[in-house]
Amino acid sequence: MQEGRLDFQFPSGFQVEKYDGLNFYKKQVQNSFGATHKGVDFLAFDPSADRLWILEVKDFRIGQRDKDEDLSEAIPLKVRDTLLGLTLAGHHHDAETARIQNFLSAKEIRVVFHCEQPAHPSKLFPGASLPANFKTQLSQRLRLVDPHPTVVSIQDPKSVPWTVTSVPAGTPSAVTGSATRRHT
Repeated sequence: MQEGRLDFQFPSGFQVEKYDGLNFYKKQVQNSFGATHKGVDFLAFDPSADRLWILEVKDFRIGQRDKDEDLSEAIPLKVRDTLLGLTLAGHHHDAETARIQNFLSAKEIRVVFHCEQPAHPSKLFPGASLPANFKTQLSQRLRLVDPHPTVVSIQDPKSVPWTVTSVPAGTPSAVTGSATRRHT
């Protein structure tokens, strides 16, 4: 599955959804309760480990970033709003929500932030200046969901069970609009 110029290859057996591309998210959750709710990029359910991976992706090699955005605040809010959406999906009965309803039954939830920085930061593409205590702040804010969130990149994949490669500029996206891919 592709997000921007990053191609994620999830293991066989994983059930993967591009959460912020789901019609349910866009039409039901995003603007519910009189507020704007944000969603993470991917949900990856590993039924063999009974684990839900919540994955947020930022690629600062392309596009300008919002300099005012504090990622240690934004990511936990996206995780919270996504968990709200999953809870609401349990009360809807259509094919799309049926695919994600079992995700909340996972015994373990892991949060992963995939962050790519430009090789040569510039004024146009400065990258994200993550403070030294970023991981600590993220851990504190996510402690009820995952007290040990993981920060990864292509160069530093840590121990996540999927692989990520960079897609050359100009390559058409493998995922468009609300399309989803399910790996079984």
